[in-house]
Amino acid sequence: MSISPWFVMAFCSFLLTYLVHSTVIIGGMVLLVSRIRQFHAPTLKVLAWKLALLLPLFTTTVVTLIPSLHLGYQYSLSESHLPSATGEDETPFAEASHSSVIDPTVALAVSSSDVGRETERSLASPDIEEGRHPNVEVERASQVNSLLTWEILSRWITGLWAATVLAGLTRLCIHIKRLHILRLSSTPINAADLQRGLDQLAHKMRVRRKVDLLEAVEVTGALTAGFWRPFIVVQAHRDGDLNRLDLDSEWEALLAHELAHVAHRDAEWNLFSQIVRCLFPFQPLNRVVSRQLQIAMDFAADESAARVLGGQEGLIKCLVRMGDQMLDRQMLLLTRSGLVAGMAAFRSTLGQRVERLLIQNTFSMEVSAATKLKVLTGLAMLAMTVAALIPQAVAERQIGSSDNQTSLVQGNKMKSQLSTLAVLIGVSAPLVADEPQDSRPAEQTKELKATPDELPAGIERFNGMLVGRLAAKDVEKGSFVVVVDAVPRVWRNSKAENPKSIVGKSIEIEGVFGKFLDVLVTTRKGETVEFECKHDGDELVFPGELLRKVAAYKAEDYPELPEAFRGFRGAVVAKIKKKDPETFELIIEVQKVADVWKESSAKQPESIVGKQMMLAGFWNRKEAYHKLKVGNQIQVGMQHIGRQSDHLTVAEFVRPDDQVEMKEMRRDAPISTNQKNPVQGFRGMLVGRLVKKDVERGTFTITVDAVPRVWKNNQSRAPKSLVGKNVDAAGVPPQLLDALVVTRIGETVQFGALHDGGDSLRVGEVLRKVAPVEKGDYPELPDDFRGFSGVLQAKVVRKDEQLWELTAEVTDVVKAFDKDRSRNAESVVGKQVMLSGFWNKKDAYHSISVGDKIQVGVEHPQRLGDQLSVIEGVRKLDE
Repeated sequence: MSISPWFVMAFCSFLLTYLVHSTVIIGGMVLLVSRIRQFHAPTLKVLAWKLALLLPLFTTTVVTLIPSLHLGYQYSLSESHLPSATGEDETPFAEASHSSVIDPTVALAVSSSDVGRETERSLASPDIEEGRHPNVEVERASQVNSLLTWEILSRWITGLWAATVLAGLTRLCIHIKRLHILRLSSTPINAADLQRGLDQLAHKMRVRRKVDLLEAVEVTGALTAGFWRPFIVVQAHRDGDLNRLDLDSEWEALLAHELAHVAHRDAEWNLFSQIVRCLFPFQPLNRVVSRQLQIAMDFAADESAARVLGGQEGLIKCLVRMGDQMLDRQMLLLTRSGLVAGMAAFRSTLGQRVERLLIQNTFSMEVSAATKLKVLTGLAMLAMTVAALIPQAVAERQIGSSDNQTSLVQGNKMKSQLSTLAVLIGVSAPLVADEPQDSRPAEQTKELKATPDELPAGIERFNGMLVGRLAAKDVEKGSFVVVVDAVPRVWRNSKAENPKSIVGKSIEIEGVFGKFLDVLVTTRKGETVEFECKHDGDELVFPGELLRKVAAYKAEDYPELPEAFRGFRGAVVAKIKKKDPETFELIIEVQKVADVWKESSAKQPESIVGKQMMLAGFWNRKEAYHKLKVGNQIQVGMQHIGRQSDHLTVAEFVRPDDQVEMKEMRRDAPISTNQKNPVQGFRGMLVGRLVKKDVERGTFTITVDAVPRVWKNNQSRAPKSLVGKNVDAAGVPPQLLDALVVTRIGETVQFGALHDGGDSLRVGEVLRKVAPVEKGDYPELPDDFRGFSGVLQAKVVRKDEQLWELTAEVTDVVKAFDKDRSRNAESVVGKQVMLSGFWNKKDAYHSISVGDKIQVGVEHPQRLGDQLSVIEGVRKLDE
């Protein structure tokens, strides 16, 4: 069975037209994405790259099937000049033919006999002068020679295209088969907590399809695949037996990210992009678009996951972990199969994704469906307009057309345009449906009252923490209005009679300043914030300690104490349910009351058993806090100081309650060593210039310029010998990665450093960019003053509100306590000292200003360090 040469030429003209259309449209999309700011949003980037794949195929098909829509130049393959066997150019065919195009079925039906009849009619016309008649036989021979040349070339092009497409589709099928084998060989994860979390996240993201959760040793990280029955495959033995794992923040973030891929139908779009690349192998730009589409889909999945989770911390942890887990060859083959979308598909973008989550406001990135529809329709119409004007390749132009044919074409013109519009609208529907909508109900923001209510009498002289939804804000004035959902903490110095009378009220907070204004800027109406406030006269003001955006209010996140338990002092055995590294708090579920102290005033201590409580006060027990993990069982001494508050404060010890965890704690304990390396056993603060950094891995190197603090549990014998040396730091917590991102090589950083073994230090609770070290920035104590314990008078020189420290110049030594071990206390007079330990003396600290003269009780707990700890009351001398 032979294929008509005109059909082959028509197909070649389709491929050539597609090459022109795709080059112009993809080039236009690249300009839009790179030059127009609105297209920097990942959701619109995804939409643009999808259209870059879809529109060239659509426009080429439309102008081929509906030629009346094309208004530009047509390049006819049959009329083009081809070199003859003698080396002379052939005469163009049908020079006097009409420039209008005909229906494709007519174009394909043209034959050499039609050409002959048209030429005979021209020769028989009595109006043509004899001297102007063309040589019919020469022209017909020229046409046949040209036709045969294009027939051979077209057949070669078609054959080469078919072979290349067949090879590409075969390769794609092999990858799909491998993916199918991976699914069959993977083990289902049946952990109840993980499955419950997966189902809850799927409901929030409106994923109605059943999603299977599997584990396999062949993958590193996670991937999502599947067309009719999607599935998520994670690395086997990630933290032991996956079926025994609880749903921590990192796992929840991983599942949310992968479910976002399912909700967006990214696997299907990946498959479509692979098919387009196979069908049009001569267009290299399709490979670029496919790559950019997968990258944009990962960014869009990050944002969708962050919106559902209410925060970026878990995602950042996941991405940093992925930076250390490179995909092997098998994983790379699977990700190219066309059905895969995964959290670590491209390692080179992990750092960019972490930086975006840290720097950008993830919660404000959502693009409405109406915006996407407008962009989609506008780009589609623009592409059709361009496609109608740019050159088109055709098998041959129409030689002649009857009046009936012309009328038919003109009559169908409006129908064709209406059909095109209908197709565009039809294409827009599934693309817009791909993106999950905001799961927050509209009523959540409608019910917010922007005007503040009158403050209830029970809130007067309040001092503590509130949680509520933002109803209004004025960044210039530093004020905002919230609808209060909870009163999680009431400070000890609060005098309010009924703090919880504020719940459900709209209140205005004033006095927001400094870095907290950034939080106010990036928080939208309806989102939840947690902040400190106090009642000052007739209004509530922000004292400047904490303002942050948190997840939407859930009652279980802010447990209330039983009335019979208030005033408790003693020890309990409990299981850790939640951990908040930013505020050094735990939520624990009490299993038993181990001890009741004499000072306890609780009426019924056992009333707390089986219930959850909030535990705070880890500021001076940071080492113990960092070693605790969600799920650990601990025994802890605590006290309920403020009877109106629902949080308890750690009073004595925090230790594991079973032998297994005790062994883990001993294994994590600092290494005691007599080696000369000053890094060994170091615990304290370092300041130095950044030499190199790796944000993905959370590591960096500094040249140490100062050792401002040495903590009491330090075991390094010569911490000051670190000055001038390069030290490596690792394990930067996710909440501190933003400081590493914005710090450039050569700039100075300060961080808490802990040596747990090995050649590097672990980053503690502080990492920040500071000014270059100058002489006097970190004063050193006189050797004769070390070991001092007593009362000093001093003038405040500097104040560091982030670390709750003061630098003061000592004017007098008032007295020395009995435990004073200094050789000459007076040696410090006239010199500057660093004062720390104001965590539990916040009101006194806030009342102190630079230039104030103060009297304070201090001690020098670590003889190798230069900081003094405040142990007694702080007061201004003028008071």
